[in-house]
Amino acid sequence: MIWFTNLWMLDKKSHSKAKKSFSINYADGKFANFLDIPFLRIEDFRNDKILKEISKDDKKNSQIEYSRFDSGIIKSSNPANPVDFSNCKILPLEQFFTSKTSDLKNFDKHNYIFDCHNYLVLPGGIDAHVHFDTPGYTYREDFSSGSAAALAGGITTVIDMPCTSIPEVTNRKNLKDKLAAVEPMARCDYAFYGGICGKTVDSITFESDIEDLVLAGVKGFKGYTISGMDSFPRLTNAQLFRAAKVIKEFKKPILLHSEDSEIIYGLTEYNKDIIPEYKKYTLSRPAIAELISVMNAAAIASQTSASFHIVHLSSAAAAKFLGEMKDKVDITFETAPHYLEFTEKDFEKFGSLLKTAPPVKSDSDREILIESVLNKNCLFIASDHAGCTYQEKHTGSFLKDYSGIPGVQTLLLYSVSKFYDKLNLDDLYKLIAENQAKRYGLYPKKGCIEEDSDADFVFIDLNKKQLFKNENLLCKSKETIFDNYLFNYSLVGTVLRAMPAYFQDTAVLLKPGYGKYI
Repeated sequence: MIWFTNLWMLDKKSHSKAKKSFSINYADGKFANFLDIPFLRIEDFRNDKILKEISKDDKKNSQIEYSRFDSGIIKSSNPANPVDFSNCKILPLEQFFTSKTSDLKNFDKHNYIFDCHNYLVLPGGIDAHVHFDTPGYTYREDFSSGSAAALAGGITTVIDMPCTSIPEVTNRKNLKDKLAAVEPMARCDYAFYGGICGKTVDSITFESDIEDLVLAGVKGFKGYTISGMDSFPRLTNAQLFRAAKVIKEFKKPILLHSEDSEIIYGLTEYNKDIIPEYKKYTLSRPAIAELISVMNAAAIASQTSASFHIVHLSSAAAAKFLGEMKDKVDITFETAPHYLEFTEKDFEKFGSLLKTAPPVKSDSDREILIESVLNKNCLFIASDHAGCTYQEKHTGSFLKDYSGIPGVQTLLLYSVSKFYDKLNLDDLYKLIAENQAKRYGLYPKKGCIEEDSDADFVFIDLNKKQLFKNENLLCKSKETIFDNYLFNYSLVGTVLRAMPAYFQDTAVLLKPGYGKYI
């Protein structure tokens, strides 16, 4: 058996961080166990004393709950059959990640404990908003490189958007084509959203297409109130209203890029002579555009009882409004790291490397968004990973430069660095995985370390900072706004379904095709 020792655990009653308490996690490709030994305090963590204390506690405490991971899934086992720790061997955690698969199978024949060096163990992260561009735009990103970056960032599950692939995921056939392309490429687990746009809502097959996509497993339906894609045009309010009445019958959320097109088109013309170009861009996409669109969505949610989720929220006004509405209608929202870290003043430094839609805004917008995470009005943080080629990002004109940035590899580490000392562990778990899993029907298979959950987890070193550089990126884009950014903590390793997936700065350990459609 392969066990992992860890000096941090969650006190589920007080939701506090319990230092010098002890937990053990067991994982391998075929069988795995998860065990909590509540508040077993060991002042001296010498190997011989660890084994002695474990064995002693195992014999005297009949309340210890044992679990077994069958094929990477956590299952309860009978506490009446205790595990004998007396012959365990303690090995460095590095040996688990660097061993060959054949060696991992050999570990199964004996009891081994891998020392996790006081690392924080978290559930595998979920990035619920990525554009991995497969099939169709793979010159920008593909599922092999994108999922490699995900694992390197502690993300074990991604949900991919429907609009940045050819064909768009708007019917069962298109989803089948996408799945056929993604399946041999994915290293991490993945799910898809279906798409709704100005072309599909008016189609005579719209309702049957929605039903087909739900049966095929999509987790929600994504639409835009403003769109720069000819193949995926924006939804009018009338179309969104009609779509909501259909989709609510299938109990799936509508994900919405919320910026009012009339405001943006009008202000783009009004500000056409403004220089520099980044100011023209930000002035043309102000907070009021997001607020109006979000208000419209809330009104439609109220009238249809449909479920809405606003993606990549960027403004204080919209965050405050949604906070007021969360108990009145079914509407939630996410934000992204760039809205929590940067403002429009940073365009002077980064130029189009920071260009997204919607754009980052003011200091006060950023502070209110941070507060919305802390007060739990914001459901979770997602990357909106959308890389591109160097040429697309450096056309010579800010307005023509591609709008989108890579982010899946820095999402979890940023979230932990930003909020670990501000949230209790229970809320941190929710922020990085649990809330996403519950919102999109993945819980409890994903998003937690519990019985019947997949054995996905991440090791974080709380005593070591991590300097991130462009050269660390494993996605196709090789420029990030987090170049030379010093994270407060460092990511040690990632485990996906009980298999070593990534370890520190080494290559991703899982091959394309290991990821599963969930």
